[in-house]
Amino acid sequence: RKATKVAEPIIVKPESFGQAVALEDCNQIAVKIDGKITAVVLDKCRKTDIEVEDVVTNVEVLGCANCKVFLRGHATTVVLDDSEGV
Repeated sequence: RKATKVAEPIIVKPESFGQAVALEDCNQIAVKIDGKITAVVLDKCRKTDIEVEDVVTNVEVLGCANCKVFLRGHATTVVLDDSEGV
């Protein structure tokens, strides 16, 4: 999903096990994921906040700047690549 300057947090509720969330080229948004998901990917995002409960595999932050990741539960791996201010 691509979004810019969204005032309210975007709420994502996975409908079934095995779903993943990918955010690309987002700017100044907040996303809250309620429930257990397989993976989370932030790619080329700026000033993006993401809050997630449990992630079965990876949380990946790729080429991002000034992003925040709030992990309330468990994730197997957190990958930060070519990012700053995370």
